[in-house]
Order: sequence, then structure tokens, then C-alpha cells
Amino acid sequence: MRVVIVAGGTGGHIFPAISLAEEFKSRDNKAEILFIGIGRKLEEKTYKKGGHGYYEKLFIVRMPSFQTKDILILPFLLKYAAFFIKFTAGFLKAIILLFRFKPNVVVGFGGYVCVPVMLAGLFLRVPMVLHEQNVLPGQANHFLAPFVDKVAISFEKTGKGLNAKSIVFTGNPIRNDILKSDRPGARKRFGIEDDMFTILVMGGSQGSNTINRVMIEAIILMSPEERTGLHVLHLSGKNGYEWIKREYVILGISHTLFPFLDDMGDAYKASDLVIARAGATTIAEITALGLPGILIPYPHARMHQVANALLFEEFDAGIMIEEKRLSGSVLKSHILELKNDTRRLKRMSRNSRGIANHNGDKRLADEVIKVAKKV
Repeated sequence: MRVVIVAGGTGGHIFPAISLAEEFKSRDNKAEILFIGIGRKLEEKTYKKGGHGYYEKLFIVRMPSFQTKDILILPFLLKYAAFFIKFTAGFLKAIILLFRFKPNVVVGFGGYVCVPVMLAGLFLRVPMVLHEQNVLPGQANHFLAPFVDKVAISFEKTGKGLNAKSIVFTGNPIRNDILKSDRPGARKRFGIEDDMFTILVMGGSQGSNTINRVMIEAIILMSPEERTGLHVLHLSGKNGYEWIKREYVILGISHTLFPFLDDMGDAYKASDLVIARAGATTIAEITALGLPGILIPYPHARMHQVANALLFEEFDAGIMIEEKRLSGSVLKSHILELKNDTRRLKRMSRNSRGIANHNGDKRLADEVIKVAKKV
């Protein structure tokens, strides 16, 4: 079987794509997979490290949106012309890639890189499947849904917002290594004592300056007694690493700091609470492990992360803090509430596990194979 998987940009698209590729390879080690992305370093690192297939990149950009500041129509038209030229080049390259690779099926995980590739698939009459990770569908998937053979969704309510020939619930594929870690081994790896209340802080695959800053502010506001028994496992991103390292040393708090971790399984297993953005893949991973969370949705993602976090909060699996009301004081208050209320934390953990949709990789692979075999 020959499969093209289109996923680029952030870990939220890339990691489910890797999970699907792993599932195909586990079923048939002769399966050939071509990943197509946009050339980000995370893509090259992740796709090549996995060794599951070939990797190609399209150099395209988002479609520019008309804003009030574009009162001068000429600059806007120039931006649009540049977009059109790059999109056309991406579309033509996608046609060449698909024609040469001759896939049985194309699977898109959303994001603007999907548009030229899926349109190329439509042009060449290749069977196609889209996967939507979020509660609210993204713009690319909204546009492409009517043209593909099937749309797979991660949340039941997502189907209401899509115009598609066929919609199936599969859940969101998660990386296999996430589930393989054990807590004692994970804590030993990071040097965390058994009785330490451990908070995993992360801002997505690229880190978050906002979460980094507010987490430090929250710790500064804690008294020495409130910091007692607290360990912070912090994934800062490359840009925040050095100054956060200095702050933790000055504050004298027990911590483990990394710019980025490839193998997230140990980080999750070692933790009691997660502070993170509300990307769909993050939620899929923490619910699979039954972790409660304080979710801070990224505010510039067309409400996708807000919708994800609201669902998480509705199930009483955690707390959502919108960025506009986020502060060190607010975050400190929520951290200490959960640290000091074991019963509530355990209830949230059970509820988090209750949201989880297991075997998303297997379900999605089954649906992709069905579409491929119809031809």
C-alpha cells in the first residue's frame, strides 16, 4: 500500500500523522509512505527520525486576509499575488509528487499545506481522507471537506460543522511511546522524589512565551511554604530556555527544564498536573493518561483551542483560563487549589480518562484502508 500523509507546521498536525504511519507500518512493513509538509525543522526532525517514509516539502504561505490596515489596496493585491504564485507552484509540485508516487490514498491532517495537495489529489482522482483534530474544524478542512471521500473526526460534535460526503468518528491518533512509560521509571529519569507534587508546564511544540512568563510570576508569588513539595517539569521552547533556567535557580525551586522533549511519555507519567495550551493533540495525550490540566487556549487560532478547552472543562477534567484573564496571581491560585485538594485532583483525573478516545490510530487506519479499497 502506498500512502501520502499531508501534515505540517506544528506538532498538533505532525504527531497524529506519525501515529498513523506507525500503525500502517505495524500492519505491513512494506507499506510506502510519503509525508508532505511545509519545511519546518520539527517536520524534518520528526519525520526523518521515525524512519517511516519519505519526506517532501511545499514552500507555500497562508492566504492573506483583508484587514482594516489594508486601506491601501495595492499592497494587499501584491500580497495576494505573491500568495497566488506560491500556491500555484505548490499545487503543481503536489501534482508531480502524487503522479510519481502513485498513492492508493492521500490523508490530510489539516492546515494550509493540505489545500494544494488535496486539490492535486482531486485533479488526479486519488482517494482522499481528511482528519480533523479539533472540536471546531479548521479553515482548510472546512474548504476541503466536500471534495474528499471521507472526513474522520476526533470529537462527536465536530461533524455538525462540516459539509462532507461521509463523516466518521475515529478519535485523535496519539504516539505509541506516550503509553509505554511507567511512573517510577519516569520520575527516576527526571530526578523527582516520590512525594513531590509535579507540574508539567509546556506551550506546545514551539513553546509559549506567555505561559513561561506567567508560570515564573506564579512561583515568585508563592511563599517558601507553598513551594514546599512542588516540582516543576518545564518544557520552555528554545527561546525561553536560558532566562527560565536563571529564574528557577534564583527562586531555588525544585525543577527539571528542557527546551523540548521528543519522548513525551515519561514527562506525562512523571506528572500530577499539566499546564498547557489546548491543542487537540495535547488534550488527546493527557486524557489518554488520565491527567488533569490547567489549559490556557492560544487566543489566535480562530477559537479552536477555546472550544477544545471548554469541552475539557465541561467534563470537569480541568480548568480553562483564557489568556485575557491570565496572570501570575490567577495561575498561582489554581495551582495551589489543586495541589492541596487531593480528592478534587483524583476526580479530575478520572474524568480526564473518561474523555479519552483510545485506538484513534487503528480506527483511522481502518477508515483510510476502506477508502483506498473502494477504487
